[in-house]
Amino acid sequence: MPIVLHLIRRRTRRDVPFSSLMFLSATTPRFESRKRVEHRFLLALRCIALFLLVLAFARPFFASPPPALATGTGIRVVLLIDTSASMRRQGLWEAAVANARAAIEAAGPADRVALMAFDRETRVVFGFSAWAAMAPGQRTAFGAERLAALAPGWAATDIGRALAAAIDAIIDEEAEEGEGTTPVMGRRVVLVSDLQQGSRMEALRPSDWPAGAQLVLAPVRATGSTNAAVQAVVQAAGDEAAESLRVRVSNSTDAKRDKFSLRWQAPGAAALPIDVPPGATRVVRLPGRAAGITQIGLSGDDDEFDNQLYLAPQLAPAVTILYIGADDGTDSAGPLYFLRRAFPPTRAQTPEVLARKPDDGRIGADAAVAHLIVVTAPLGATALAALAGHLGRGRMVLW
Repeated sequence: MPIVLHLIRRRTRRDVPFSSLMFLSATTPRFESRKRVEHRFLLALRCIALFLLVLAFARPFFASPPPALATGTGIRVVLLIDTSASMRRQGLWEAAVANARAAIEAAGPADRVALMAFDRETRVVFGFSAWAAMAPGQRTAFGAERLAALAPGWAATDIGRALAAAIDAIIDEEAEEGEGTTPVMGRRVVLVSDLQQGSRMEALRPSDWPAGAQLVLAPVRATGSTNAAVQAVVQAAGDEAAESLRVRVSNSTDAKRDKFSLRWQAPGAAALPIDVPPGATRVVRLPGRAAGITQIGLSGDDDEFDNQLYLAPQLAPAVTILYIGADDGTDSAGPLYFLRRAFPPTRAQTPEVLARKPDDGRIGADAAVAHLIVVTAPLGATALAALAGHLGRGRMVLW
């Protein structure tokens, strides 16, 4: 483009002074050949300017090899292995253990290795000191033994916190060795994870990645391509369909199928079909929950680790409220009348209001089981002692 623009000129070869042209016939001016290049330096500057503009928009990345380590020194390696719930998918955990074992076997005699397992939290499986205390010939077997004791759990994934903990472990080890600001040994973090979508990285934002620290990714991939998950949706108080349950079904972004089914885990329970496109989420109401049924099953995907939803039994806990006063609750202006209406039975709790006169002998036994005591009349010594014991158990009195 700059070459074409450079060759486009709208001027003749030269200007010749001449007198009046009124006696000459008009002819088309003759322009210089456009194939001839003039002002080559200007053309080069234009080409360079356009090239730099394209390069700036392209934002190329030039990889440089890591700095060479000093002769005879090793590397501090923190091996991070993901034990979150997503690692329960088919084939993931076996591949993760194989990658972690390969990283341990690749460690040299002068290297120091620490193993950390992470999900929502980060746990140290063994540190640098335990590795250094082992003979070089025993370290591989030691690391494999500790790896075999690990298993994926059910928590979420926080990669940011795990990476921050790994760097902190390296820096703390350097401080104990007295290496100062210039580390003698290299730094490396090996991350073994499925790098699932939704992994949290917020913990890395307020910190800077230290210079010279390498991050080596050892990702693992699930053999299945469709993974759907089921979750319960919290129902608001006063839901008109208390016997049913709203559930959320989410499908993976790379799913090959979009048809699933939900059912209560009970004999003869009918399946509820549901269509969830890849990467989408659907909320449906699952009716017909019977007493004692606490499990929902999802079918139709490749991974079963998140296809079961366990629910707590529908139990309304009893709450005992002891009222000590002179009124009997029939007076619409009295406290007991309003107290009984302030705590109606709900699905979350079943309140029981016990009304007692100030001289009632049952106050001591009732105060021992009451969650709240409301007093609207003067009390005798026996009732006051019962209230003191109630307060001593960390409970509440409204006087």
